[in-house]
Amino acid sequence: MTSGEPAPLEAYRPQIVASCGCRPNASLSRRARAVMRCFQEVGRALSDRTRTLEQLAAAHETPKGNNERIRTTWFTPANAAALTGALDDLLADLGGS
Repeated sequence: MTSGEPAPLEAYRPQIVASCGCRPNASLSRRARAVMRCFQEVGRALSDRTRTLEQLAAAHETPKGNNERIRTTWFTPANAAALTGALDDLLADLGGS
């Protein structure tokens, strides 16, 4: 990366902020609160033990929307296995089971 190029996360920051319901030109504290609220909602959804992950995903996706498109095109069996392996390795490194 050359000087002046945005870091990868910086390049996506406006989209992340907008997806969490805040204008990109809002104050920093307002943007931060919007992103935190977005992740709190993810945590609440994941704590719902009455539904499978597939059911949770379906409840939070617009048919043919961005999330569904990424889930159905990127999460191939090979990519899902690679992600599972990477997460299992990370858990083992952190002392989990």
